[in-house]
Amino acid sequence: MFGLICKDLKNVRGQAVYYGVILAVLYAVAFWTKNVYFYAGAVVFFSVTVPVSAIAYDEKDEWDAFALAAGMRRRDLVLGRYLLCLSVALCLLLPSAAFFAVEELRTAETLSVFLAYGGITLLVADLLLPFVLKVGTEKARAAFTLMVLGVLALGGGVAALTQLLPVGAAAASYILLALGAVGCVPSYRIALRLYSARNF
Repeated sequence: MFGLICKDLKNVRGQAVYYGVILAVLYAVAFWTKNVYFYAGAVVFFSVTVPVSAIAYDEKDEWDAFALAAGMRRRDLVLGRYLLCLSVALCLLLPSAAFFAVEELRTAETLSVFLAYGGITLLVADLLLPFVLKVGTEKARAAFTLMVLGVLALGGGVAALTQLLPVGAAAASYILLALGAVGCVPSYRIALRLYSARNF
């Protein structure tokens, strides 16, 4: 499984500089403006973009057909996509700990934002990955656009709750995180069923 994740990361290494620059800029802007939403939103976007990009490279090289012919199980290939998404999300969320070193950002609101966006990341992956694994990345572009709009809508809702009802924002963040985590299991099962129906 670790080898699959390393393979995917190697495939997208050509875009690593591009991703890194954008993330660094948003990270700096978040510090400069004392607005963690800039970076939290980027975590959601890139946590899903990296796995989708990896899938696109595999489709181009017809790697899935080769892997299955070599004896790899479909369940491992599907699970690898989910673990890649989770790994990227965790790696991107770790630097967010530095925000709590800033006195103005050391608040329950900041914690709620990152918990909420962590949940949104899982929810987006739960919904998008089965569809991408079923129809492929080319046909899933519309779904990816809807994902961006959905993230903006959910993020706006979290921001509104944070400003109006601090307790409500905390509750919303925990609910989103729980829904995203619990949804991983049925999402994986659906993705495996859809992926198993594909012919390579």
